Amino acid sequence: MLSDNETERDDDPAHLAMALQAAMRQIRRRLRDEVDRGGLTPSQISVIVRLDRDGAATMSALARAEGVTAQSMSAVVAKLGEQGYLERRPDPTDGRSQLLTLSQKAVSWLGQDRARRESWLATVLAERFSEAERDHLADAIRLLDRIT
Repeated sequence: MLSDNETERDDDPAHLAMALQAAMRQIRRRLRDEVDRGGLTPSQISVIVRLDRDGAATMSALARAEGVTAQSMSAVVAKLGEQGYLERRPDPTDGRSQLLTLSQKAVSWLGQDRARRESWLATVLAERFSEAERDHLADAIRLLDRIT
């Protein structure tokens, strides 16, 4: 409990930073709950999302990026390949390596997942927020964009 001379101000940068991080964590968690995993593990989803965001990668580059051993990544990639989510092609810069890319199945799954989460969020915004509150959120988004 804070004393009278230690009250937090809503515009205090440290207080805002903590509150913003907490709100972002809760939103991310809730959006993750909307994912139709389709039998995919969190590790498999992480690899699909990374390849979508960063593009084709070798197995070793994926392992480094995901912070796992090459053996662990090999198991994840093998399963994704069996399920039809990944394609392999020769690495043009290193004939001994293969580049992993997303298959059309993975691209389709990602699109459906994004649409499902966007639909959920749009429904929440429409049902729980007034037009004025949505305007405030739009203003806040413009401000948040300045952080990055």
